[in-house]
Amino acid sequence: MEELDQLVHDLEGRLFLGPLSDLIARLRTDPRLARAWLLVKTEYADPSLTLEKAARAAGASKNHLNVLMRNSTSLTFHQLLLRYRVFVAAALMKTTEHCNSLDTALRTGFGTLRAFEQSFRRLLGCSPQSWKCRCPKSRLDAAPMGDFPYKEDRTVSEIRRPAHSTPFREK
Repeated sequence: MEELDQLVHDLEGRLFLGPLSDLIARLRTDPRLARAWLLVKTEYADPSLTLEKAARAAGASKNHLNVLMRNSTSLTFHQLLLRYRVFVAAALMKTTEHCNSLDTALRTGFGTLRAFEQSFRRLLGCSPQSWKCRCPKSRLDAAPMGDFPYKEDRTVSEIRRPAHSTPFREK
């Protein structure tokens, strides 16, 4: 059980920049953020969960909810939802005996296996298959920290293409 506690601690630090309880405490400072967090916590497995739905539940506009969330946690709603889904998926893969990536992706609200694998790899630095097979602590320590919080709102010009890639062609 101590190994599982350490796993959860490592995941929280990696995905939420500290204990999840600290992030939740910051979200509870505003009732709108608390309602949005409750929606994430209870409906993360719903692939149709969006900022718009959360804003309606929280009683705020989409933009205002995102500003409140970013000011409070340094994460946007989408980043928080994605990180929570990956958090649950990683824990599920370590605690469930026969759990493949597709089942995990669908159980945690990812619409496709590709979206799940890309998010998992970007946030934890390894594939879901590697995560399930390897010792999580050594893998977490070895993974590059990258740019936290992950900036998903980068423009195309800010994303560096590998040297071997060809530029996009417009039709």
